[in-house]
Order: sequence, then C-alpha cells, then structure tokens
Amino acid sequence: MIQVGLHLVVELYGCNPKYISKLSNYKEKIERVVKKSGVTVLKSYHHQFNPHGVTSIFLLAESHFTVHTWPEYNYMAVDIFTCGSSEKAWEILKWLKREFKPLNIKVMDIMRGIPYEEIERTAIPIPKR
Repeated sequence: MIQVGLHLVVELYGCNPKYISKLSNYKEKIERVVKKSGVTVLKSYHHQFNPHGVTSIFLLAESHFTVHTWPEYNYMAVDIFTCGSSEKAWEILKWLKREFKPLNIKVMDIMRGIPYEEIERTAIPIPKR
C-alpha cells in the first residue's frame, strides 16, 4: 500500500459539560489543542448550537480536524486526518486528552492509501518502494 495519511476516529466520553457546551468556554481550549499539536491551520470555523453543543472544523495543510460536542452526554466526536507524518494526528489526540480530560477514549486508527493491487488494476505508475 502507498500510505498517504493517518485517519483517527475518536470518541471522548465523560468530558466536563462546562467545557463543551458553550463556545465561550470551549474555543480557547480547542485552539490551544491545535497550536500545541503543531499543525498548520489554513481555515477554521466554529458553530454554537442552541441550547448547547459546538462544532469545529479546521482545514489543515496536513488535511483536517473536526470536533462535534454533545454536552448532554458529556461526549465529543472527533475526526483527525493528517497526510504524510502520522505524528501530528497523535499530537492532536494527546492535547485533546490534556485539555478536555475525558474519562474514557475510544480510538480507531485507519491508514489511508492506495493498495498495490488497485494501482496495478488502474495502471497508475507504481512509485519505487
């Protein structure tokens, strides 16, 4: 497989609803996660839901990072995809844990890329291994 990136699908359980309900409490923490992880933000957008809950989308030079919160369940759903080095994806996760202090975490890690049989089937030139 030609690996193009790492995709982390993350569930954070037992988050303090104070920090994931309102943008005013959440935004400083999520922006610190991005800054400390060392990713390059091209654009970001945050949306406050009524009565509570927040969604953030970060378009990264490395790919993307999204967060959706459900404070009524103390829950955050996170999607992290980084191209090239997988280290930055794990850094984002490390800082998420430090900032939001979930009681439990579930992580699914998916190596993204093109299987060699697909390259051969579609006649894409195979790079040197």
